[in-house]
Amino acid sequence: MATWSFYSDRQGQQSRWWWCGAMLLGGVLSLAWLALAWQGQKPWLLQIDQWGMQWVNWREGTTATFAWYFALTIDWLGRALISIVLALLLGVWLAKQQRGVWWAPPALLSAGWLINFLLKVAFDRPRPALEVAISTSGSAFPSGHATATTLLLALFAYGLWPLLPRWLRMPVMGVFLVLVVLAALTRPLLGVHYISDVLAGMALAMSCFAGFLLLMPAARTRRLFS
Repeated sequence: MATWSFYSDRQGQQSRWWWCGAMLLGGVLSLAWLALAWQGQKPWLLQIDQWGMQWVNWREGTTATFAWYFALTIDWLGRALISIVLALLLGVWLAKQQRGVWWAPPALLSAGWLINFLLKVAFDRPRPALEVAISTSGSAFPSGHATATTLLLALFAYGLWPLLPRWLRMPVMGVFLVLVVLAALTRPLLGVHYISDVLAGMALAMSCFAGFLLLMPAARTRRLFS
């Protein structure tokens, strides 16, 4: 069975381009689909967003308390400057593994935030009209925190992959996927985003990460997955 690699062989290159290209295109199309659904005021999307807005009143019980602390932690970690600094630390870690250059992850986060900002300006979607526990600014679509936390977790998973035994890789990646979803859903819990905003942020992150895998300069001599 051929392995997915960057430059180990021709078949590995083709697998990489097909897989990353599909991920990039899927992210772009998902983002465009959500944007068109919001602009067209599709009933199914409005119902999902309205359902998500009910979470902001969930404050009773131990689980709710934990969820709120988790949401506030994600709010802090997902801020632009902090997420870029964390990406820099991940970049140094990847460079020590000889699986990337130190500046590539912070460049990825910076690009993600820039594209996110431009999309926010273009769509200018108002945030939910709710009393929230944190201060916010800017428009809602797509969620910058969802983009940043998804990219950070994807980078961490990328660095962790070759260090894990083969039998443990997929279960650990499943845990990371759950963390991505939970981190994104903290934004509706805090009342600062609709569910469609965080889905769009995750789609943007997927496209950006696919581009990272395709264009990473140090990929010339190292396998991605082996």
